[in-house]
Amino acid sequence: MTSPAQASAPILLNGSAWLNSQGVNVCAPSTDPYCGDEYKVGGVSSNWWQCVELAQRLYNKMGWHSGTFGVWYAYQIYDEASSMGMSRQANGSITSIHPGDMVIHGSDEPYSEGAGHVTIVDRVEGSTVHVVEQNTANNDPTGQYTLSGGTLSRSGSGTIRGTVHDPANNLESASNSYGDDIAWWQGSTLFAFTGSNFLTSSYTTGLNPGDWQGVMDYNHDGRDDIVLYRASDQTLRVILKNTSGGFSGYSQNPVRTGVGSPTWAGVADLDGDNN
Repeated sequence: MTSPAQASAPILLNGSAWLNSQGVNVCAPSTDPYCGDEYKVGGVSSNWWQCVELAQRLYNKMGWHSGTFGVWYAYQIYDEASSMGMSRQANGSITSIHPGDMVIHGSDEPYSEGAGHVTIVDRVEGSTVHVVEQNTANNDPTGQYTLSGGTLSRSGSGTIRGTVHDPANNLESASNSYGDDIAWWQGSTLFAFTGSNFLTSSYTTGLNPGDWQGVMDYNHDGRDDIVLYRASDQTLRVILKNTSGGFSGYSQNPVRTGVGSPTWAGVADLDGDNN
């Protein structure tokens, strides 16, 4: 005799369909405490499958956070970010967005009854930020924002407060097991495409390109960095890749000064010392 199947809320999106197959199930409003085989993390008994619940369940699964966020409403995640050991970026001053980050909406979010809303970044493609969300007005588990000049916008939304990132989230780096990536400048923005078929992307603003640049693991942390030459002050500088898949900006000081104008340059371990 087989055991009866576990009752489940209606699944709108399987976890394998987002976040490079590492997401969690997204369910429609229900009083069933299971979303497929995944048990709720927080929520309220009248509908366990709130937007905050989705973020909590994902962050618990990934090992970025334990338990609930300790907030009553979604908009409070932005206020409590530092107390949870997370960092935040105000909308209008966003310099990087990575898969797994949370986008926090204010209490004026339509249909939220003052609770706000939280969505989770799935991937970034150019200026389009694709997200997954739970407990939406139309039960659509996916959505998009436009990112321009450090500002996220979305049709029909209320105030977008900003983004929240957990430092334990190295999903982009961890998922990058497919060899070389692609990086390029567009104006003062440095883009990086990583992962299988370059489906995972990130960007960092305010990084002016040099007159020459190359790729190397300058600080031996297992992540490729960008080394560049600036003719304006004849310096070699390094842009370090961080654990979130973005770039940390120019080194505080140039690694070499007084470099004349080269006619050719490259990066390699010329003396075989692994440095």
